[in-house]
Formats: sequence, C-alpha cells, structure tokens
Amino acid sequence: MPAWRIIALAGYPVIIVLALVFSQPQIRALAMPLLAIAMVGPWPQNGVGRGLLAASVALAGAVMIWPPLALWPPGLICLGFAAWFAISLQSGRPPRIQQFAAFAMAQHEHSLPPDSGPWLRGWTWVWTLALTGFGMIALTLAWRDAASLWLVWVAAAMPLLMLCLLLGEHYLRRWRFPEQPRWSAWYFLRTIASIQPGHLDP
Repeated sequence: MPAWRIIALAGYPVIIVLALVFSQPQIRALAMPLLAIAMVGPWPQNGVGRGLLAASVALAGAVMIWPPLALWPPGLICLGFAAWFAISLQSGRPPRIQQFAAFAMAQHEHSLPPDSGPWLRGWTWVWTLALTGFGMIALTLAWRDAASLWLVWVAAAMPLLMLCLLLGEHYLRRWRFPEQPRWSAWYFLRTIASIQPGHLDP
C-alpha cells in the first residue's frame, strides 16, 4: 500500500479526534479531501479521480454546515462491502469467501477441498450480515453525532471484531479441513491482505 494512502487513512480518525479535543466540529471538514486522496491519490490522472477530489471539496463545505456528515463514510463503506458480498450469493455465482479462498490457495499452488462449497457460502453469509451490522451501528452513531462513541466503534471495536472473524474462520477451517495447508495466523492475514477486489469476480 502506498505511503500516501496509509497517511490519508490514518489522518481521517486523527482529524475527528482533533475536532473533539478542540470542540470544533467544523475541523472534520478536512477529513473529506483526505478520504478522497486515500481512494484516488493526491494527483489523479483521470477525470473520475479529479471529479472525486472536486466532490470531496464540496462535501467539505457541507460538513462545515452539518458536521455529522464527516462520520458517515465508514458506515457507508461497510454497507457497500456487505452488498458486494451479498451479490455473490446469487444463484450461479461463486460466493465471495470462496473467491478469496480460491485466489489465496492458487497463489501458493494449492486448491480448495471439493466439499468446501457450503462452508465458504456460509461464511459469505456471516460476513454479509456482520458488515451490515457494523455499518448500521456506525451510521446510527454518526446520525446522532456521538463522535466519541463513533470513534471507539470505528477505530477500535469494529477492526477488532473483523480480526476475530478472520482468525475464527481461519482456525475453524483448519479443524474442518485438516488436510489443507496449516498456515500460521500471520501468514494467513498477510495473504488475505494482498488480495484486492479487482483480483476477484465482479
């Protein structure tokens, strides 16, 4: 991941914290361009990227008027990913977790067990429902402008719960399919982190 993306993503909660510390909710407006930079980079070369940066400046103006708007993106992103997982549950499509698993195994010249389909479909349901719940909680806190609770949820509780889900599935899968490679937790997380949405089916 490029350094500018890491800085932009890390800067988002920092700006929310500064707004809380100084009791100046309008400071949150700075978060909108930062999020746009995290998505398209500081100097986008295409019209879509430049349009997104321009839209982020307009959103910053909206945040100056209604500061809670700056807290909405994490919840919306969670719901977007929940929809992305849910779409893969349609008949005839490989479930999203199956796509992740197949890609990860192929990177290391392994294949999925032939009877793993129901297991992977079930975990796709788990992630769909979990992401929906995470997003709804984040949006509820944002709507109420409960910035302190929102910060605890988005910056600490939600990532921890996602990590627990990832590791829980990892260790349960080792028990369910003992013939599969026994990757360490760190190796598993590093492999998953290397997979981008573009590597998978739409």
